[in-house]
Amino acid sequence: MATVSTPRPTRRFLVSLDAGMSTVLWWVWADSATRIRETVAEVGVRADAALTEASAEQVEVVEFDAIGDHDILGPLCRQRQEQRQQAGFGALVGRGVVYLRMEHDGDAYLMEIDPDGTRTRQVEVTDTGESYRTTEADYVFNPPLDLYDPQYALMEIEVAVFDQAWAVAVPDPGDRF
Repeated sequence: MATVSTPRPTRRFLVSLDAGMSTVLWWVWADSATRIRETVAEVGVRADAALTEASAEQVEVVEFDAIGDHDILGPLCRQRQEQRQQAGFGALVGRGVVYLRMEHDGDAYLMEIDPDGTRTRQVEVTDTGESYRTTEADYVFNPPLDLYDPQYALMEIEVAVFDQAWAVAVPDPGDRF
């Protein structure tokens, strides 16, 4: 007896690529937001997107099965395929708030990251030893981190390390640059 396969139910998700100063949006038809996140690197996915019908018409529609051929989403699918082969892939997903330490130009950035990848608090420790704290409200640009990306698993720190740095940091005056 032949097996009849039935198509998976699909619905429309708003997929965003947040580049800080601009965001690109697509409607992607898929069976789940998780499947999109596991397939495409660096994107945010919202099932409850509240766009007016007029603005929704201006957003490109992409079928999940064609996502790998898309000019922007395709390379992000290939990036995700490479990430899947690395230790730490998806290690931070579904864990609630996580804490990371990133190094850049001699400074260290200790960050509190919410489950959606958004930086909610940060301590910057400068190469001179000064430390400044900021909150989500202080950020003009705050694109979310892709918590599936294995590089972030290597940057994870304990909450106690972050809390200690937060306790001794002073509020960022905002005019240091």
